[in-house]
Amino acid sequence: MKGGWHSGWFRMSPAAWFARLKSGAITPRLDAKYRRWLAANPANEIDYERHELAWELAGELAKDDEIAALLADAQRASISVSVRQRKRRQYFMWSAVAATLAAVAIGTGLFLQRDSDALVYETALGEQRTVVLPDQSRMVLNTSTRARVVYGRDGRRVELTQGEATFSVAHDASRPFEVVAAKGTTRALGTEFNVLSAPAGVTVSVLSGTVEILAPAVPSMRLTHGQEVTYSESAVSPVRTANADRIQAWHSGRIVFEDVALEQALAEFNRYTRTPIVARDPALAGLRVTGLFRIGETEALLRALDTAFGVHAERQSTAIELRAREPGAEH
Repeated sequence: MKGGWHSGWFRMSPAAWFARLKSGAITPRLDAKYRRWLAANPANEIDYERHELAWELAGELAKDDEIAALLADAQRASISVSVRQRKRRQYFMWSAVAATLAAVAIGTGLFLQRDSDALVYETALGEQRTVVLPDQSRMVLNTSTRARVVYGRDGRRVELTQGEATFSVAHDASRPFEVVAAKGTTRALGTEFNVLSAPAGVTVSVLSGTVEILAPAVPSMRLTHGQEVTYSESAVSPVRTANADRIQAWHSGRIVFEDVALEQALAEFNRYTRTPIVARDPALAGLRVTGLFRIGETEALLRALDTAFGVHAERQSTAIELRAREPGAEH
């Protein structure tokens, strides 16, 4: 379709979409375009919900003199716009009101979200995703990760129910940023840190700034730039140097191993692939691996193990089994 509003639906702002949907009947065709717009960018859903929430809060905020004045100004401005069609005039009114509400929400910090309406972000096996949160904090999700985000007046909360994520936190001293994983809480104000939730425990790595950790086994502890710790429900590890190379590697779609046990290397590699690689041969127990591999490049890893250690790969129906190659066997 050429020209007109329809040709630019994919370029419309959240305020424009809010205005369009409020100004008239929602047809199946319009609804389909709206859903495609939401799917085009994860930030669209967050921004639209900010306008929707601001509208719902307008009733509660009506007694505030400053906000009431802003809304009245927006409505008067919309009436003064010269348009030919009633629907067009109605759209302008909603646009003005929506823009005002967005400004009010941002200016007063009203990124409110009911717990039942928490935003949930997930990644599939091997998938990675970057999410811009309502306050412009960023969350980078690694493979097989699920995060539940709830923002309120007094705090910002992310529940990491599985997987791994790196958080770049926008500073807001009045609303602490907290990541909850395995009954522990990592609290930060204006910092960057990584949280890995694994069966053996939760590892928190600080890439910049300072975080406070509240875990079942320790009342409170602080980590600063370059430090990391692993906690579980019953224990907390000693503070050690953060493995920033590993985190930077997965951000760029790679896996890095620095003199790690073969079993540990395989466990990390298997986080990204549907066919796990397992070392069942006791002769491989003492091997240690160093290398850099692209995520999902199973053949490259198998070739490296064969070349360096003479490890033979046998493909089974549900896994790839590694065994020490027999002396004299052909590669």
